[in-house]
Amino acid sequence: MLEGDWSPGPLIIVEFPDIDTARRWYRSAEYAAALELRDAALSRNLILVAGTAP
Repeated sequence: MLEGDWSPGPLIIVEFPDIDTARRWYRSAEYAAALELRDAALSRNLILVAGTAP
């Protein structure tokens, strides 16, 4: 960290071809089922970040 007081725990990065695909994944029935289990097990912060071309 260069500035501020952000101190996250473990950081997981998932790559998608584009932001629309990421949004569809987040709204999918399959992910909704996984969220039920995750919500019972842990708290989290989730953000979408538009990446850059390689």
